Amino acid sequence: MQNLDKAQHFILGAVAALCPIYPLAAVLLVAWGKELYDYLHKDKHTCDAMDAIATIVGGLVVIQFLN
Repeated sequence: MQNLDKAQHFILGAVAALCPIYPLAAVLLVAWGKELYDYLHKDKHTCDAMDAIATIVGGLVVIQFLN
């Protein structure tokens, strides 16, 4: 189940990278924003730095291919 979660974060980062203006900023905002949300809702979510990294890596992969 954890691999599925990381894959979903990777895909989320990849989609965020499709932002036409400042894609890296969009990826970072989505990655950190999601983990902040998780931190603030500890009753149902778990804040995890590796989730943020998976989101950022997904975004970087797409940014690299678009350039």
